[in-house]
Formats: sequence, structure tokens, C-alpha cells
Amino acid sequence: GGIKLIEMQGYVNIDTYHMNEGHCSFLTLALLEKYNGNEEKVRSMCHFTTHTPVEAGHDHFALDRCQKLLHGLLPENLNLPSWVQNSRLHMTELGLHFSRSANGVSQLHGKIAQDQFPDFAMDYITNGVYHPYWLGKSFRELFDIRIPGWRINPNLLLNLDNISNEELERAHWLHKNFLLSYANSQTQKALSEDVLTIGFARRAAEYKRARLIFSDLERLKKLGRNKIQIIFAGKAHPKDATGKEIIQSVVKNANSLMGEVKVIFLENYNMWLGKLITSGVDIWLNTPLRPNEASGTSGMKAALNGVPNLSILDGWWAE
Repeated sequence: GGIKLIEMQGYVNIDTYHMNEGHCSFLTLALLEKYNGNEEKVRSMCHFTTHTPVEAGHDHFALDRCQKLLHGLLPENLNLPSWVQNSRLHMTELGLHFSRSANGVSQLHGKIAQDQFPDFAMDYITNGVYHPYWLGKSFRELFDIRIPGWRINPNLLLNLDNISNEELERAHWLHKNFLLSYANSQTQKALSEDVLTIGFARRAAEYKRARLIFSDLERLKKLGRNKIQIIFAGKAHPKDATGKEIIQSVVKNANSLMGEVKVIFLENYNMWLGKLITSGVDIWLNTPLRPNEASGTSGMKAALNGVPNLSILDGWWAE
């Protein structure tokens, strides 16, 4: 259906189709039908990007059911690995089979994806972030004055040494003040500007390990009493029971630390709140279970705003 929708919009002379994950791999079957089964023609038109090594990101279905529902669109001689070994149609394998090239989303993920799908050549292109959006207002205004042209040519940000530490610190404090003002308007925890503020905001996926910092509460109290405060945010998929339990656990731990270490969870996570947190905290915490974080981008947004990363060596950070 996707290819038909594109053509209905008037886009007919398309040279390359870029598939992001296997969810859209039925595109290749539509192209096969369009080009009378010419596999090389289809392959010359397709590129594939895989974004995660996590099993949930790679759909697969019973082969006999797919053959029944697809009414002859599925070639009988594909011999994909999961097809031969498990009688399953693996959507990532289908997309890779009909692509001229493929990539993971970081150097490490490229290697992991190659091991995960050894029958297909895998390169990597590390993810990035759109710097004019994710840079906070104070830094944007400072860079406009001190690094003209940075919006069009981000390589100019390498000239950051031309800006004094005092100017950078002042810009950061403005962001921190904005974040804490908002946080204190949403909670009763009364976060303080002069306390080291740690941020953790992302999807509530199990491999991201939001609860890791709470694994030794007594040690956290000893090290952090009146010295650190932690801001959490994130969302879980409505059908992700584990993700919702993770959020509940963070809130429960925050309550148990009351009076010792201030921990808050900001609700209604969205892009605006993500930008507010990545630009306003003092340290960005990233604790995925390696090698499950294919890339990650929140740490890039933090670094762009002068916020140091405290991170597991996974995804983009390993580079």
C-alpha cells in the first residue's frame, strides 16, 4: 500500500526507495510485481537501514500464512535464512535480500548488525541530530554572535575555543534555570540551582536500564545526599507492561529517597520537554545494556549544549 500511496501523490519516477526497518519490506514485493519479477531491477532501487538489534524491532510471520495471504506475490525460491531454518518470513531479511546496500546506525551497531544478519553485507552511518533545533536558545544566541554561520555549517562549532568559559557557563545557567523553574512548577520537590543535576529522558525500554542508578539505594544516599538531584522523563508504549512498570519503579524509588536525594519524574514527555532537559541538566546519564543501543541521540543533544555524558560505551558514544 505504501508504494501505491506514493504514486497517487504523483511521485512515479523514483530512483531509490529507502526502507527503515523491516516493517516496510513488503515494498519489495510490490516492486517485484511492477517489474515482472526482475529481482536485480528491484535490488538496484532499494536501500535498507536497520535501527535496532532488539528482537522486537524485527517482525517475522509464519511462512505458510504469508504465502496464503499474499496470493502469489511472494516468490517461492527466496531461501531466506529464517525461511529455510524456521519456516518464517523474516521482514528484515526480506528487505535486506532485495536491497543493493544496507546500514546500521553507528559503527558498533554496524558490526552487531553484520553478526546478526551474516548473509547480507552491512555498513554503518551514524545517526545525528538537527543542531539548530536541539541547541538551546541561550547557546543559539551566543553562537550567532561568536560563531557566525554555524547554523548552515555546523563544522564551525569546532571554533568553540573562541568563546570564553564564562560565556559558556552563563548560557548553561540560563538553560538550567529555565529547566528547574519548569520542573518546580510541576512537582513539590523544589530542585535547587546550586545542586548537580543529572538527566535521564528517553523511551521506557528495558534495555535502557532507567532503574540502574537505584540498584544500591544506600550507596546512592551516601554519595548523593544534598549533592545531586535527578530528573527523569519518558514514555512507554501503551501495550508495553514492562515499560510502564519501569516508570512506576522510578517514581517509587524517587519517593523512597525523599529527604535524601531529590528525584523527580516529569510527565507528558515530548520533543519540547526532551530539549528542555538535554539543554538544562549538568550531566546526561546513559546506561543501556550493551550492545542494545544501536545509536541513541539524546546524548548528542546534551553534548551540543555543553552537557557532559556519563555513559556506557554503546551506540554512538562508543565512537
